[in-house]
Amino acid sequence: MHVLIFGGAGFVGLNVAQGLLERGHAVTIFDAAPLPNAAQRAFADHGDRLHVITGDVTDERAVASAIAGGCDAVVMGAAITAGPERDAADPERILAVNLLAQVPILQTARSSGVRRVINLSSAASYGASGQRFAVLEETMPCEPVSLYAITKFASERVASRLSDLWQTDVISVRLSAVFG
Repeated sequence: MHVLIFGGAGFVGLNVAQGLLERGHAVTIFDAAPLPNAAQRAFADHGDRLHVITGDVTDERAVASAIAGGCDAVVMGAAITAGPERDAADPERILAVNLLAQVPILQTARSSGVRRVINLSSAASYGASGQRFAVLEETMPCEPVSLYAITKFASERVASRLSDLWQTDVISVRLSAVFG
């Protein structure tokens, strides 16, 4: 299987890539940031099954080109995790990367026959509910506050809606307590 990971040079993307490579899969990492030196060393033994594309997830042509290169699955993991200062100073970029870039990815994946798209969301989607409930479940109400949380929750809803309309295999996964 060949998996394309948008945001693949970030902490989560690198760990997903490592797991896939260790299981013998081919991986393409697409990210605006270069592959960290430690990752380059760790992935050196997987040379022919690892491809790295430096690009901007908001560049629709670059996204289409990466998907058209052939893949069985796409992981949408590119995100800007910003605090209040960046939320106030750069909302357009946060929305573009975390939410709006999703639509061209989904459209191109659909038209290219990609079998599955995985949207990496976040427990941040629960927002204020996380302060009121000791245990969070999928049925809990979502009250996202930050632009990151709002876009992650919205990305889940957009992915679900388009998956239903297009009869495609798109799932969202809410990651929690990611650290390293």
